[in-house]
Amino acid sequence: MLGRLLALAILAIAAYYVITEGWPRLREHLEARGSFTAGSGAEADESRLCVAAASAARDTVTAELLPTARPPVDPAVWSTIAVRVAQALAEADRACFCTSLACAKSSEAVGELRRLFDMFDEMARGDAVGIANPATRLERVDGLLEEARLAAASG
Repeated sequence: MLGRLLALAILAIAAYYVITEGWPRLREHLEARGSFTAGSGAEADESRLCVAAASAARDTVTAELLPTARPPVDPAVWSTIAVRVAQALAEADRACFCTSLACAKSSEAVGELRRLFDMFDEMARGDAVGIANPATRLERVDGLLEEARLAAASG
């Protein structure tokens, strides 16, 4: 009886791994070869979800980081902010696994947001003197997200 339960547990773990890790990797591999053709509706939905997640990450970064742009920053407050920003960026990364132009632009915007977060993190920890014009980086993010929205809308 214990042997069957152990075998069932191992089977459940293997199935979980295949679903969470194996399928996405297989799909990426097949897409790269051109063997996997998701319908244009599915790709458009993935693009829109990616753009929405990147936009939400941008909103979180703006709401959380910009009020802390002037030192000193309370370490306890900063750690809470850093967790929320990191979660928003991770959600955007998970949503942007598609290969469309909209996803590429959204991923690029998320990368810019991550660099902005890193600059703020250095400042909050006392490792940097200041932020090198966060408004310029946010303008770049906004431009990339607008390009992503247009690409997602055009299909």
